[in-house]
Amino acid sequence: MHHHNCFIIGSIARSLNDQVSNQFLVKCFSNSVDEIYFEFNHFAFRCNFYKGELFFNFDNDIVGENRLFKPQFKELVNYKAIGVVPHPYERSFHIEFDNGLRLAFKCFGRKANVLLFEKDTVINQFRKNIETDQDLIWTDMVRAIKPIYEEKAFLSLQNFNEIYPYFPAEFSGAIKTEADFKNTLLAYNSATDIKINEVPLSLSFDLKSQENNVLNAITNYTSVYLKTKIFSTTKAELVLKFSTQLKEKENYLKANRSALEKLKVARKDDEIGNIILANLHAIPEGVKKIIVNDVYYNQPIEIKLDDKLNALKNADAYFKKDKAKPYILKQLELKVEQATKAIDNLVKQLSLAENAQQMRDLKSFVKHKTNEGGIVNLPYKPFTIEGYEVLVGKHAESNEKLLNYFSDKDDLWLHAKDVGGSHVIVKVKKNSPLPDSVLEKAASLAAYFSKSRQQDLATVAYTQRKFVRKIKGAEKGKVTVSQEKTILVKPEIPGQS
Repeated sequence: MHHHNCFIIGSIARSLNDQVSNQFLVKCFSNSVDEIYFEFNHFAFRCNFYKGELFFNFDNDIVGENRLFKPQFKELVNYKAIGVVPHPYERSFHIEFDNGLRLAFKCFGRKANVLLFEKDTVINQFRKNIETDQDLIWTDMVRAIKPIYEEKAFLSLQNFNEIYPYFPAEFSGAIKTEADFKNTLLAYNSATDIKINEVPLSLSFDLKSQENNVLNAITNYTSVYLKTKIFSTTKAELVLKFSTQLKEKENYLKANRSALEKLKVARKDDEIGNIILANLHAIPEGVKKIIVNDVYYNQPIEIKLDDKLNALKNADAYFKKDKAKPYILKQLELKVEQATKAIDNLVKQLSLAENAQQMRDLKSFVKHKTNEGGIVNLPYKPFTIEGYEVLVGKHAESNEKLLNYFSDKDDLWLHAKDVGGSHVIVKVKKNSPLPDSVLEKAASLAAYFSKSRQQDLATVAYTQRKFVRKIKGAEKGKVTVSQEKTILVKPEIPGQS
């Protein structure tokens, strides 16, 4: 079940109502064009837009402001949320505020948006590039849909989609009677236990459970989905890139091989020059080709000429061309050799990309965006220590992304003790204890990429990723850590001391 369907959205709205109802909106801002943050008195959440789709993160973590900070929906700050209202059978809901304004969350696939309504009119919107949203009226958001049982809808999936376009396909399930329809409708509208199905990645309701885990489930889904999509998108880009480069290089090799073979069997240019000299009297000026007698084989031969040169200078051009032939042959042979090696390398790269199963399998290809054009701009510097993948955050904002999207709960987290610096993640291997030597070298990296770099020895804290949490109200990258241990190391990049 896709996360953008009326039942999932309705469940989100009802659960969110329990968290923000009667609370004041303290802050609302964005640190990028793809994320907006809402902080209430005792609860905070974020909306992430990935390729236009809306993903919710209800981790209640406090987000700090970065250099791209921009206030959003200032009309609502310091006003109280009266409640969160689901729009029945719609992919949207809204938060009512005590100043009469309504903040609507429109989860319409890649045209998702957050809109502020005053009565029936949109007065502000987060994604301003969706220009048609400014013309929406309130009845476009809430159409008062009332599903009625129609037997023919359950004869085929096509009928079902035509009659109930607002329902997910899973709803049709085992419905055979109107009673089944009403009971299923009631179950879906009251479901609060959501599970993540990772293959294929989707959500499902446990219609028998009464556990209310909606916000946690959606937050976990967002994390898994974005990790999965970043990987699949990067993989697809790499496969396309290597496939395109391979085809271009194969065409390049074919053209140079052909030129090389033609040049090897071609008539010697000094002989053509001598034939021209032997026929000077028969070659007029201003012609592009001429048929004359071949003094070597005593038969007619067609010779190409430069019509801007006289016969003597054309002969001289052929003599010069003959002298250059060994160099041209050498260059063509070099091009063929280099292209063959490049093709072998591209075939290997393409195979690695096609067979990659996770992001770490692509690490050798992923680089910073440069003027030459990188693949993706990841928020960390990758290192390999004794076969272990080690990720070093670049700055405060990337430290946060590293924790949120590129680390797992059992990974090892390290940070220079009591000073500013990069978060370091060691990707652990299942059923394999981390060697002390890897811990020490990863700690040296953490010390090196910190304000302790100039010290002879530095203290580094480490613990499992699951014991690292953001500090409420703190700026990006600030965390609180439990069950930490410390190690004293020399700040350095392993292998470069």
